[in-house]
Amino acid sequence: MESLPDKTFLGTSYAFSRKFNTRNLEHYWYPLWAQTLSDLVAKAPKLIVAPQFPIWFVDNRASQESLDEGDDPEDIVETAQKKQDDLEAIEVESGAVNSSFLSKSTVPEKDAKEVVVDFAIIHLTPQKDDEEWKIAEASIELLVEVKRSVSRGVEGDNLEAKVLEQLTKAQNDLKKQAAHLFLSDANKQSIQTISAAGPYWSGTIIKRADVQFTMQDLSADYEPGQGLCDTLLYWTIPVCIGSPESDACLDIIFNEFKE
Repeated sequence: MESLPDKTFLGTSYAFSRKFNTRNLEHYWYPLWAQTLSDLVAKAPKLIVAPQFPIWFVDNRASQESLDEGDDPEDIVETAQKKQDDLEAIEVESGAVNSSFLSKSTVPEKDAKEVVVDFAIIHLTPQKDDEEWKIAEASIELLVEVKRSVSRGVEGDNLEAKVLEQLTKAQNDLKKQAAHLFLSDANKQSIQTISAAGPYWSGTIIKRADVQFTMQDLSADYEPGQGLCDTLLYWTIPVCIGSPESDACLDIIFNEFKE
């Protein structure tokens, strides 16, 4: 019996297919990237792949300004808590969740600012407490932003230019995502990132100091007029998933993950 091609080939062929991805949408590239990232952390028991992962922070000054305009914080929390309680009651009654998991309610933050990352790799630190395993810490180790591939008929120098154009879009998004991460976690000083355009990708490490202007632009907690600026980021030469160059670059990224 003839062996099947590997999953990298299958995922790439599926996303490039004129039969299935007739509109050249980026979402058809998600299976390839999900498989690639899962393979990357397959032998690391504390690393998991999180698709469509939200990163958010609360803008304290914006929250205070909202209160100054007349919002009653007790009313806000009371309304949110009532909605949460009603939802939990329905879930427990229907058997959707175990009531023992609802020991701590979640109250929505009124002024939270959020981005959703295509993929994140998260390092989890488990801890045994009263014979039960719980997660003591969680740290985001990698952000991945995927854009659609260039048109199928593009070749040569034009292909390289179009790939760089798509990668630049992903890189601009990653700067904002990294800024959200740093604003949500005061202890986070840097984050590895991958910008992708279909199967082509490039990476860099974004440091907190690299996105000071973007952080100021996002959060009122940063005083205006401080002269903050973003650093020009240098990205690796684009490579294609499945190539020896891509495998080598992924190994470098993996070796940078927290032990």
